[in-house]
Amino acid sequence: MALFFLAVRPFKLFAPVYHYGKNSLGEVYFPLGLILAAFYFLPEQLLAFQFGVLVLSFSDALAAIFGNGLGKNEIRIWGEKKTLLGSFAFFISTCIIAFFLSFPGGNLEWWRVMTASLILTFVEMILAFGLDNLILPILAAQLFVALL
Repeated sequence: MALFFLAVRPFKLFAPVYHYGKNSLGEVYFPLGLILAAFYFLPEQLLAFQFGVLVLSFSDALAAIFGNGLGKNEIRIWGEKKTLLGSFAFFISTCIIAFFLSFPGGNLEWWRVMTASLILTFVEMILAFGLDNLILPILAAQLFVALL
């Protein structure tokens, strides 16, 4: 899929996938991030892999939806616009995902969920050019193993 999106990019096919006007390769990094996370964490750490996929799929998407649609307080990082509302949506979504995936273990501590969610929110905020799609699933899975 990464090669496919890279190959069709000049033809502007699948326009909603691309962030034209941005210098981003997020659509290329997305499948690569998932492949690397799968290679490193599967099959032994299935819940960690699932956490990484869910953070990338839901938290990152909610950050974009809330940030682009409703976010007013903008900050510029590496020339890209980020909003506080988008980051807050990412943080809350990541906390919810972590709570649900960690619940079966029974010994969940709130500070671990908050720490992992804060780290991931900060990383999502500072990464540009679509690199969050490459880094987030791997980092989220590793934090799940280490903290959750």
